[in-house]
Order: sequence, then C-alpha cells, then structure tokens
Amino acid sequence: MSDKFTHMDLYAGVGGFTLGFEATGMFETRLLVDSDESARTTFQRNRPRIPYWRRDLSDVPAAKLMELARLAPGELNVLTAGPPCQGLSKIGTRQLDDPRNRQLKHTAEIIEEIRPHMAIIENVPPLFWDEQSPLFDELSVMLHDAGYDVNPQILEAWRHGVPQMRRRLIII
Repeated sequence: MSDKFTHMDLYAGVGGFTLGFEATGMFETRLLVDSDESARTTFQRNRPRIPYWRRDLSDVPAAKLMELARLAPGELNVLTAGPPCQGLSKIGTRQLDDPRNRQLKHTAEIIEEIRPHMAIIENVPPLFWDEQSPLFDELSVMLHDAGYDVNPQILEAWRHGVPQMRRRLIII
C-alpha cells in the first residue's frame, strides 16, 4: 500500500488535474474517467500505468467508481472533476436546461456518496455569476448538505501554469 494521498479524476479529458497532482509526488491517482476516446488514448500513451475508464459518467454509480479505484467511501483524499461546460460557456448553448448541465448535479451526488476528504470542481465562470447561477446555487446546497464547505474562486488559468488565456471557476 502506498503512503501517498489518493486521487480520482472525473470528466478527466487528457488528465490536466491528474498531471498536476502527480507532479507533486504526493498523490497516487487511482482512476480517471471520461467518455472521450481520443483524450483517453492521449493520456494512456503518456501514462499507461494509471487506470483510465472511458465511460459516460451520467449513469455511473459512485460505488462502481470506488470499486475500480480499490477504495471504500471516505478513503479517497481528493476527487477532481471537470463536468461539461458547453451548456454554460459563452460559445455554448447558455441554456439552463442543456442536458450536459445535469452532470453538475451528478458530480455532487458522486461526491456525497464517495465522501472524499476534498473535492475540486472546475468549470466556466458564468456558472457562478451569470444567469446560470441557479445551477451553482443547487450544486452548493447539495455539497453543503453533504457536509462540505463550498469555496468558489475565479482563477486566470495562465497564472497557474496552464497555457490558456482564460478564466476558470474552481470550486473547492
């Protein structure tokens, strides 16, 4: 058994969160999940030893994630998630009822069941301050009811080593 902190990355894409956590030398990523095959292939070519499950998370129970990560509820140190933002972004539909927006609620449900010590959710700033803020309010209430303090921050990605000139909403 490793003496490192455990990490799981949902809606992982090519694994940006994972690369950051792994680079510290303090984390062992137990599982990445995303539905994008090209993202999985890219990640696996560079990090073949880290399990990457290509799957749409919309109907995946938290228990299955924990089984694949070889952990019990409450044992995961950090869960990171970047649920789809296309329904909220300025270049997306910007509709509250966009089906992809349901993934925010599902993320909160997974967090409630898995009970990680910390969760970090990344999305677009309009989720927090725009007409989409009712979704943020719902997410915050769900997480608060599950026993989490919610701390949203708008960060400029480039200031944190990300080669992008854009702002991101980070919810810790």
